[in-house]
Amino acid sequence: MAETDCEQTEILMKECFSVPWSVDALKEMFHTKGYCSFLAKEETEVIGYIGMKVVLDEADITNVAVLPAYRKKEIARKLLQQLKAAGIIEVSRGTGGVTITRPLDEITFLDIYKAVECAPDEQLFHFHENPNQQCPVGKNIHRVLDDRLLQVQKAMEDKLAQMTLADVKNDVTMCIEK
Repeated sequence: MAETDCEQTEILMKECFSVPWSVDALKEMFHTKGYCSFLAKEETEVIGYIGMKVVLDEADITNVAVLPAYRKKEIARKLLQQLKAAGIIEVSRGTGGVTITRPLDEITFLDIYKAVECAPDEQLFHFHENPNQQCPVGKNIHRVLDDRLLQVQKAMEDKLAQMTLADVKNDVTMCIEK
């Protein structure tokens, strides 16, 4: 979340809470040591918010807000199921919670991407599935672009494979300590 998101986040808060945080209160958190927040957006609209106070290596969630139209779609449940199926987490029934199955430095962004990405055939780019063979561009589009797009995807996946959850944890810790 950036300070420029505070006005939209206040709108979300007003929709979700009887005593919402004001823009000033949201801006104040940027100057509060150990406080961090994240937004969910659809296009440019803020649809969800989570705020937490981080102390050492633990975080206490202070508040969560999701616009009513986006609730009860089981988005979190589906993500957890995908991460569990990939062996990244274990989920205990009841109040047992979620456990990460291996050290953070062994879980890459690529692992997470492959676990939750919706492209079943592992291809990032899908376009013009049935090009018109009578069209000079259409009949050549895959010959011209497919290899280039696979190179782009490989470069992205190589970069994702270099980043780990440990990197994120370390960066968050450094930001909090400032």
